[in-house]
Amino acid sequence: MRPNLVTALYHAYGHPLSPYSYPIPPRRHQSSSSPPPWPRSPHPTPYDILSAPRNETYCKARFCQLVKLYHPDSQNLSSLPPAIRLERYRLVVAANDILADPTKRRLYDDHGIGWAHGRRCGGAADGDWRRRPGSAAGNATWEDWHAWHEARRRRDADPSAAQDEAGNVKVSTVLIHLVVILTAFKLLVPESSSAKRSRLAQQQTAAIGDEIRRSTEATAGRSMDERVHHFLRYRQDDGNLRHRRNANDRVSASSTDVAKPPNRST
Repeated sequence: MRPNLVTALYHAYGHPLSPYSYPIPPRRHQSSSSPPPWPRSPHPTPYDILSAPRNETYCKARFCQLVKLYHPDSQNLSSLPPAIRLERYRLVVAANDILADPTKRRLYDDHGIGWAHGRRCGGAADGDWRRRPGSAAGNATWEDWHAWHEARRRRDADPSAAQDEAGNVKVSTVLIHLVVILTAFKLLVPESSSAKRSRLAQQQTAAIGDEIRRSTEATAGRSMDERVHHFLRYRQDDGNLRHRRNANDRVSASSTDVAKPPNRST
């Protein structure tokens, strides 16, 4: 190796080099090797935990660094209590789960949804949005979300359309009431007819029972011949009564035929 080159290398690296040695570049200082500080806020947001700017693309380098630092099986930061390390590790994982997913990140930025580890909900979503009328904060099931969307649709719709819908509901209610009334009426009419027939049958049964009772009282204490004579006379009187009724019916029918005017042929 030429003397001028050896001298230049000596001045560059501060020590003499042998003819077979090679220059070793100095190591660069890596600032990322130092432990990142934890946010001072008692209720940090995912952006605070991962030191991620809100308007920039998310980078997972800080997440990997914090996971190695606060993992329960890691030997780093042994001075921290295990409970605090576990809690920070859980927050780091939850923050990465939100910021790494564009859909979850958009929901968090717009509505504060998805982050329940702090009092604040992040960015423009901070404030009283949960207590506003029509807020989606109380939606827990798909029925709640369906009712919430229906309420927003009706609120944004035309007032005249809402009035027409209310009128249609009233008309439908009236029609339903009419159908119920007609159905009940049809069900009650056969019941009244059957009740009438039952009442007539009871009256006939009572009349037959009275006739038998009178006949029994009339023949009580009489001999056999007197009872037979009473029965024959009753049958004869009953036959005469029927004959007179039939005769009256025939007379009424003949009088009706006589009263009719004769048909005249044109």
